[in-house]
Amino acid sequence: MHNIVKPPVEIERKYIVFSLPNNLDLSNYPVALIKQGYLVSCSQGAVRVRQNNKKYFLTSKRALANHLIKREEYEVELSKQQFDKLWPGTLGRRLQKNRYLIPFDEYMIELDVFSGDSSGRMLAEVEFSTVAEADKFRPPSWFGRDVTDDARYSNAYIAEFGYPETR
Repeated sequence: MHNIVKPPVEIERKYIVFSLPNNLDLSNYPVALIKQGYLVSCSQGAVRVRQNNKKYFLTSKRALANHLIKREEYEVELSKQQFDKLWPGTLGRRLQKNRYLIPFDEYMIELDVFSGDSSGRMLAEVEFSTVAEADKFRPPSWFGRDVTDDARYSNAYIAEFGYPETR
């Protein structure tokens, strides 16, 4: 008898953010300083290394359908030494951002504010338990266009080619 292990699945929507509401002070929310680079990326998925504050991870993501709302994701924690050995393999495919965690109704908005070549550009992501829940979601008024299915707004694309609005 074989044990079948169901892969972890990430269901999320991604939105462009052009400006924040006047009453939203980011200093009131937890922030993670993120540096990540891609070892490999293609239309089917990506393998990246990430420094999140003082923790390090290797992550593999791959799309499960024709759209990008639902993806299989595997992540393992690395030591700093392992991260440092893998990091040179990401040259030319890197990005840096601050990720703010902002509660909204029963959800958590992950607001990414990019630095470096994409400085000041923002994307918001919201994760869901099911695709049906994601389909019913009504974003706050300060969210711009839903870019979940636009691969140009994937972090892998931004790391390699820059934020699309800056090109």
